[in-house]
Amino acid sequence: IMAQHPAREVCDGVEILPLRTPHSRVDRFVVSPWVVLWRTLRERPDIVHFHDPELTPVGLILKLLGRKVVCDMHEDLPQQILNKEWIPSRLRPTLGRVVDALEPLSVRAFDLVVVVPPAVVTRLQRHGVRHVVRIRNLPWPDEFAGPAGALPTPLPAAHAADETAPVPSAGPRPLAHDTPGGATVVYGGGIAAIRGAEQMIEAVHR
Repeated sequence: IMAQHPAREVCDGVEILPLRTPHSRVDRFVVSPWVVLWRTLRERPDIVHFHDPELTPVGLILKLLGRKVVCDMHEDLPQQILNKEWIPSRLRPTLGRVVDALEPLSVRAFDLVVVVPPAVVTRLQRHGVRHVVRIRNLPWPDEFAGPAGALPTPLPAAHAADETAPVPSAGPRPLAHDTPGGATVVYGGGIAAIRGAEQMIEAVHR
């Protein structure tokens, strides 16, 4: 696994190759992909599985070099762009349409495309991408088991404020005990406006 991590080590038989944390979006989108490409070529893998859309050019280069490449698309990127506050609002619709047109053309070159949203499967297949498999990204019920009355372990402030920061593994987070006549609500993912936090609060309020 190649990811942001303090040091190179082996965890449960899996080797982790550390990547530095980008200092800015320019660093993340322009510099980091080339660092990933260089590190990947040094490791000489037979199969490469990548997740971040900014690594698509890296995947295409590796495919040209004869590697098997798996692209993991767990977001609807064109729709996600419309909600990116750091992109000027006037540019979002145009950029979203450009990505909507170019994304299927690029992923068509890969050996496999792993998708979560069903709408993305439909969109890719409409553009002729056939090697698509959908894997539903759902939590395991056992992850929320715990003693009655125990509260979930909160994330550090840095992770709560920055949804792009790597999340430390703290093990299962037990749910709070159900109140009589009430219900337990599980919110999966980063707590942020872009991920529907405001709508969840409004739904609970009602």
